[in-house]
Amino acid sequence: MSARRALRTAALVAALLLAAGVFAGATPGSSGREGGVFCIAGVPDSIDPAITLDAGDALAASCATLMSYPDKPPPRGTRLMPEVAKAYPSVSRDGKTYTFTVRSGFRFNTGEKVTAQSFAHAIDRIMSPAAKSPWVQYVQDIAGAQAVMDGKATEPTGVKVRGTKLIVRLTHAARDFPARVSFYGFCAVPADLPISAEGVTELPGAGPYSIAAFVTGQKLVLKRNPFYRGSRPHHVDEIDFVSTPDNVAAVESGAADYAELGNPADVANLAPRYRSQLHSVAGFAVRYVVLNNSQRLFKNNAPLRRAVNFAPNARRS
Repeated sequence: MSARRALRTAALVAALLLAAGVFAGATPGSSGREGGVFCIAGVPDSIDPAITLDAGDALAASCATLMSYPDKPPPRGTRLMPEVAKAYPSVSRDGKTYTFTVRSGFRFNTGEKVTAQSFAHAIDRIMSPAAKSPWVQYVQDIAGAQAVMDGKATEPTGVKVRGTKLIVRLTHAARDFPARVSFYGFCAVPADLPISAEGVTELPGAGPYSIAAFVTGQKLVLKRNPFYRGSRPHHVDEIDFVSTPDNVAAVESGAADYAELGNPADVANLAPRYRSQLHSVAGFAVRYVVLNNSQRLFKNNAPLRRAVNFAPNARRS
């Protein structure tokens, strides 16, 4: 069965947060607090950017990506900007090749420099069949990706490193590629970081924070990256993710300063006394539609597939 995945551009969505303390950047206009330890309810099952979809808060703080969205309220926070890349990538005339130039000055918390190879290896890790990565749909149109995913090659022919430049060649033009590399699945990793389906438990960070300790499902500790010289906010000294059976109860008892409520039912059932602590914060989501091209409705029907592709973005009166 074949399927066409139509990757949608980043869309604005609402995230609901319950916070007893003030986390830098959590609410527009908040002053933040300097120093100390900030506690977040819930510990992810993995910290490996190639295999997890569950560690967004932790990896957002510890990862550095080629492109990113500023830690600003909308509309500035919705505009894709270079982070480790010096500028927007140059694009070939046919729209298939993107060339990123990596800026100097970014380092992992170990002191190792972030280079173009740091991002090439991140792509290799996603493609590797050993990783079973959920991010693979975002790299499968890179030239040579299929050979890697089939175990016939260890590196795709479409990813090259030349000095400070990372060159990515696609099988077809895809204008959303710069937005894709802003996802934490593409964050810089050391060139020798192992690849496995279980994921690494130690991950050097090149963002404002780095992972100091991690025990699956039990604890996760982030501390400031002493080599970070970027502009992203990093007010507290330490961020602790605490294991708790009830995120709201953890905030109420003081065991956590912050809990994310992703389920609308959790918001609806929230006790009235917590309403003053509930904040709606703008965020991003990537939407895509999967079409079964083996079915008569969609097979050899490009106009219909395009119509479905554009429908989610249509303006409603």
